[in-house]
Amino acid sequence: MDTIRTTVHNGRIDVHVAADLPDGTEVEIRISPTSADYKLGDRILDDTPEAIEAWIKAVRQLEPLLITPEEQAAWDAAEAQQKQWDKDHFFDRVDRLAKDFGRNASCSIPALSMRCCAKD
Repeated sequence: MDTIRTTVHNGRIDVHVAADLPDGTEVEIRISPTSADYKLGDRILDDTPEAIEAWIKAVRQLEPLLITPEEQAAWDAAEAQQKQWDKDHFFDRVDRLAKDFGRNASCSIPALSMRCCAKD
């Protein structure tokens, strides 16, 4: 058992553990951050307007990512290869979904209805 989750009720933490956790076992309790209490390193960040403005200022100071022409060409080739694979395997994936969710699962999509309903 690596993690035990519980919540605080009326100022108390009530934890039920498995029987295989012997008495005397040392545990550590960490308070999970909430949406208004994020940590970045040692700094606590919040979602106040001032904190959001600070984030925007920090992001605007970031240097742009520079990509060489070779890297861009490799990216474009990989993207084209992925798009072609998606096109080549589209109906295989539709058939698998139709099998998993019932033959008529894709019939509400006009472009697919002939394929799926043609098996009737």
